[in-house]
Formats: sequence, C-alpha cells, structure tokens
Amino acid sequence: MQILIVQTKPKYKSEMNTPGHGSLNYRNATIILFSIGLALQVMLSLSYWVGQDQIHLLNLGMKLVDNGEISGFSKIKSAGGSNLGSLMQMLVAAPLFFFKNFRSPMIIPIIFSVFSYFLVLPIIRDNFKDKGVFIFTIIFWLSPTRLFNTGFLWEPAYIFLPAALHLYSAYNMKDEKSILYSFLHIFSLFVALQIHNSVLILFLISVYLLISKKIKVDIKGILIGSFIGLLFFIPLLTDIINNNLPEPVASSGYLGKGLVQVLPLLKGFLYFVKLSAFDMVRALKETVFWEGPYKWIMMLFQLLSILAVIIGIYANYKFYRANILKRWKSDYDTFTSGQLWLKSYGVGTFWGILISSALSPITLQGWMVVIALLPASIPMIYLINKLDLQKFKPRLFIYSYLLVEIAIVFILFFGQSKFNRHEQYPVNIDEPRNKNIKVLFNKI
Repeated sequence: MQILIVQTKPKYKSEMNTPGHGSLNYRNATIILFSIGLALQVMLSLSYWVGQDQIHLLNLGMKLVDNGEISGFSKIKSAGGSNLGSLMQMLVAAPLFFFKNFRSPMIIPIIFSVFSYFLVLPIIRDNFKDKGVFIFTIIFWLSPTRLFNTGFLWEPAYIFLPAALHLYSAYNMKDEKSILYSFLHIFSLFVALQIHNSVLILFLISVYLLISKKIKVDIKGILIGSFIGLLFFIPLLTDIINNNLPEPVASSGYLGKGLVQVLPLLKGFLYFVKLSAFDMVRALKETVFWEGPYKWIMMLFQLLSILAVIIGIYANYKFYRANILKRWKSDYDTFTSGQLWLKSYGVGTFWGILISSALSPITLQGWMVVIALLPASIPMIYLINKLDLQKFKPRLFIYSYLLVEIAIVFILFFGQSKFNRHEQYPVNIDEPRNKNIKVLFNKI
C-alpha cells in the first residue's frame, strides 16, 4: 500500500511571513527583534546624562587613564561598605584610553549585554526551541527593565554578563563535572562581586544548587577561577597595607533588618514575581510627561505595566505551583529535564532574593535585583511558549506586549532626566575633586 504525501503551500503569501509559521520565520523575527533591542540600547547609551553616580565612576576611570592609579575599591555604599576589587575601575577606564568622552564607557555595557544574550540563547533554544528564543528576545532583550538599567553609566548596567555567565556555567554543570564550567562559574561570582553587592543572590543560588545536587563541581576549576578572580583584589591588599582605604560610612540600617521588619522581606518576594514582566510604574512617574496634558497617557502605560506584572505573577504560579503544593505534582510530567533544572535555578533565585532582603541593612530597590532578571524571565517564556501564536488572540497579545515595551522605552528616552540633556556641564563639575573629568565634556 502506497501512502501519498502531499505538501501544500500556504494559501496566502502573508502566512509564510508570520512568526508562527515554521522555525525559520521565528529565527528571522528574532534577528529583527534583537536588532531593535540593540538599537534602543545604543540610542539610550548615546543620550544619557550624568549625575552623582556617573561622576564618581568617571573620576575613578580617569584616575587610571591620566595618573595610572589603580584603586582597590570602586564605590562607597549608603548602607555601609563598598564594591571591592579593581575590575569596575578597569571597565570604566578601558574605553577612555581610546576616546575621552563621558559617554564612551557605555560601549562596555553594550558588549556585555550582547554577550549575555548569546550566552543564554542556547539554553533557551535547548528547552523551548526557536519559538522560545523568539519569546525570550521579547521578554528579556526588549524588556524596558533591562534597557533602562543598561542605558546609562552605573553598576547595574554591567551586571547582566556575570549573571548570564553564572546561569550558563551552572546549566552546563548539571550532568557532569567540568573544569571549564566550574572555572567560569566561580569566576562569574568574582566578577559580579566587584560590580554590585547583589552578587549575594548569585552566591545563594549556587549554594542552593549544590545542596540540592543540581550541579556537579570540579575542584580544580573552582581553584583556578578563584586564583584568577583574586588577582583583581591585589590593589585592595596594597591599599590596606598603605592605609589608603576611605573612612567607613555609617550604615543607614543593620544586618538582618528584613527579619525584624516585614516590608523588606515582602518587597523581596514582590520583586521576584515582578521581574517576570516589566514594571516601570515609578520610572514613568519620574518623566517630564507626568505633569501636564500627557499625564493620562502616563497613567495608561502605568496600568499596562501593572497588567504585565499580573501576567508575570500568573506565569510564576503556573511555573512553580508544583513546587508549592503536592496537589499539582502531576505538572512535573509536562516539563522536560532541562526545564525542571531551570525550575530549580528559579527556586534558588527566589531564596537568593528572599535571604538577601532579610539580611540587607537597607530595603532592596528594583535596581538591586536586576541581576535576577534572566531566571525571572523563564516563567513568562514557558507560559507564552505554550500558546499557539498562529491564532489571532495569542498573536495579538504578544505583539501588543512588544509594542508597549518599545513605547515605554521611547517615553523614558524623551522624558527621563537621565537622557537627552544638553547642559554644557553637569552639576558640580567645577568642584576640585571633579575637575579632572572636565575634559570628557568638551565635545558636547
């Protein structure tokens, strides 16, 4: 008996171009969306203005460029303590060696962002196919949260690469020991430690994965990574020996504040579920459009932002509900082994944020947890990946989500004081401690 297989062409040419029709079209759509996200980040980076944080980092970079001074620390924190290590200074200074302009250091966050995307991309493709990569590009790469935090010079702009390296290396350690991936894993922690204190979240994820036996560690890789990571702390040791450390700043809180007060712990939990989707309510309120005839438009986008967060909360419920109550234990049957591992990484992220909220001397703010944006995006990717995007309503939802994201980025670009400013010099540029960076503003 012969079976005749007839391959039919799409009835309409437009059907061939929809992202829902075949893997190749998902890839084409992903390339377009990636290019849009990259263009938006470059646009923000070329337009950012400076404040206290930016002046501090530019001063730090110019000390290395002009005087060859390497500092053992980068920034004194309001909660007490500082970012230790010399890496942050090197990251800011490197572009300044070639082009002395206050916006030139932004090339490093752009490069870091691109690398973070492509590090995680094979993990997403492995577990959610090309359709999942298409959704990942919308949920993570085009997220206003990511674009806003990488659009101007401050520590969170650099944090996505070590966060991606941490996830990438851990995922490749789930089945067997590896010197390379163990090295990359511990090295990602040393890099993140020198950028922002939210490295504690990544460290706690690693602890959780070890305890739950979700990763296999090679001791040689850990030792090599630790040795190379510690090299960045030699200037700190020199500063300690020469007594060049700054006067300690009194903390505005105390260790374990979140265990005594309810709000910090509650905010930590809310940040975990809110990160799944963009939450730009506060950022929109800080734009020039908030006061005036456009206020109702800002309120509309705030409502859309809240709606996105509600969807994100629902995505977390669907993704983790089997981890909460045994009545949904059958959900595990719908996950692949890789997706189950990503669930474990997400659970580690939850405990990492919650414990960090409990221990932090100050109440965590949104930019302090963007290090967890990658794993927080997984539930939304999982939820939307189950939708049939060839149907009108799911396709309308994902395209509406995309358009709202891009619209919010443009609102922030034109309305936030952090962008599009044209003063000749920033405030306090003529203070004695800031005069060494005045040359960076000559070409405004």
